[in-house]
Amino acid sequence: MARLRFFGPLRDVTKTASLDVDASTVDDALSLAAHLYGEDFTRILARSRVWVNGEPSEGRRPLAPGDEVALLPPVSGG
Repeated sequence: MARLRFFGPLRDVTKTASLDVDASTVDDALSLAAHLYGEDFTRILARSRVWVNGEPSEGRRPLAPGDEVALLPPVSGG
């Protein structure tokens, strides 16, 4: 299983910091989460960056057991 890690508004929407998923690719993992958490999650995810094990990642990247997928929404501040 891979672990999705949620930050900022994604954590607010999911009401959790992480979710373990049984998925073969990043896209599969994100689809599972989008189905579980709904429209608000999907809207924020569309603007978010995805990192796997500390490196930027694309959706077709395969996932191995123990991989950590960090979902990083845009940050604003001043």
